[in-house]
Parts: sequence; structure tokens; C-alpha cells
Amino acid sequence: MACGTCDADERTAEIVDGLCRECRVGLALETQDGTPVPVVPQTFLSGPAPDVVDVARWAAEVREAGGLRSKAGRRR
Repeated sequence: MACGTCDADERTAEIVDGLCRECRVGLALETQDGTPVPVVPQTFLSGPAPDVVDVARWAAEVREAGGLRSKAGRRR
């Protein structure tokens, strides 16, 4: 087996999930010491769910910004 990016041979480098350790570090899949880097950054993980009122208010603002009428058929 060979590394998918640099073609390093399994006899000369450790291959993990198709990539050698050097390429995994270069592609930010793990750190120098072999610790895996999370695939999804913490900032993109879900937080508390928004309140229904907040979602309705946001939707109304988006419709108004787009020049659309509200669900009741009138403009604000």
C-alpha cells in the first residue's frame, strides 16, 4: 500500500487510512504527536436550539428584506 498523496510506501512510512503520518499532519488531519484533529471545528457544532418565536421573527425579517409578504399576506 502507498500513501494517497505522496506515494510513500508502507515499508518506509506508517500508512493510516490511506495516508502517511507526514501527509496527515500536512493536511491538518492530525497533530505532530498523532492526536486527531476534529473534523468539524467547535464553532460549527450545534448549540442550544433557537426558540420558535426567534425563528418566526427571523423568517419574517428575511421575507421583508427580500420584498416578500408575510405569512398573513401583508407587509410590515
